[in-house]
Amino acid sequence: MAMNIQVNATIVVQIINFLIAYAIMRFIALRPAVVLIEAEEKKRTGLHEVIAYNYLLIQRERDALQQQWQEGHLFYEQQVPDTKKEELILFKGIYPEQEDLYCSEQEVDLLIENASKELVKRVKAL
Repeated sequence: MAMNIQVNATIVVQIINFLIAYAIMRFIALRPAVVLIEAEEKKRTGLHEVIAYNYLLIQRERDALQQQWQEGHLFYEQQVPDTKKEELILFKGIYPEQEDLYCSEQEVDLLIENASKELVKRVKAL
């Protein structure tokens, strides 16, 4: 069974009418909506870029703080006195003829206690 389609003037007029209506809708009636949608997309893309940039800044700041912490920790580890020693060096040979001056932890505690008492007396005297 073969379909026999006849092209007549009504079909051609309807096709032309449809194309004209489509062109009017696309370029005249819907153009403001398309412009708004494109503007919103640009705005959204811009916001995503700002968010990505801020995340990058935050990550850099975290890395910098981590680096500072590691450097501080390393400095602390290098500066902390060795707890295995029973005596602490008070003065390390400033002058060639001077010997290193050692002090036990008990003596250091006594010096700290006496210095604290003396400071309290001076502050009260003010």
